Amino acid sequence: MLRKRRLLVITLLLTFITFIAIPIGVYASPIQDEPQIVFQKNEITDQNILFDRAKRSISDIGHSKINSKANIKDYRGNVDELDTYSTTQHLKTLEYLDGTIDDYFATTVFAVIPAASYSDYFSKWDGSYGIKAYSTIYWSKVYDTNGLLYYRFDKTTGGWIREDSTLLLSNRKVMLGQYGWQLNGFWDDPTKYYYPSSNSYTYYPGWNAVFAGDAFDFGMNSTVTIQHGSQGRPYTLHMVNTYNESW
Repeated sequence: MLRKRRLLVITLLLTFITFIAIPIGVYASPIQDEPQIVFQKNEITDQNILFDRAKRSISDIGHSKINSKANIKDYRGNVDELDTYSTTQHLKTLEYLDGTIDDYFATTVFAVIPAASYSDYFSKWDGSYGIKAYSTIYWSKVYDTNGLLYYRFDKTTGGWIREDSTLLLSNRKVMLGQYGWQLNGFWDDPTKYYYPSSNSYTYYPGWNAVFAGDAFDFGMNSTVTIQHGSQGRPYTLHMVNTYNESW
């Protein structure tokens, strides 16, 4: 009888040891896959340098998927399309142990208001412009565990530079948007609206990346009302800066 009890105790101890030993292998911290920086450069943030690059079509990547446009609407409701210029900087490349590459980019768009159309309110970008409108979207190319490519909208910055102190800005509005098959496997089209109280802004969408193998779109658009003095007639400037693929 005593021997049977000893065998039972030994059996229970072995079972307990086996039970507590199993999770150690399952939940032990894995070796961290710390990426290596294989490329990195300082971001150009000077708006005059960026505008010069954009005017001369200097960009680190092609712009076939960049959608940049702008227009201005007068107090009568008439809308004129404006020229836009864009430039993209390749900021960084990370490589993981499995060979996966993540790339980080910044695409800046400028809206150009022709002097001939609104000579009472605006002039040129070259130093005498009344308003300089710009935006930058920060985005990255990332891969899932199956090696499928996704695009992630990381951040947007931008604003309006007022060269003429008699011009008043109001009704500032920034919309962030995205649609596509997300990294979590669901289709979604989230939007966020912001109303900056100053002439510059920085916002983070915080969304999942979208699948590159189907239709997708991400980016921002902004609007601002411009008046020449408190009694001036209002004009509305609208600008779009998005990265997309249509199927």
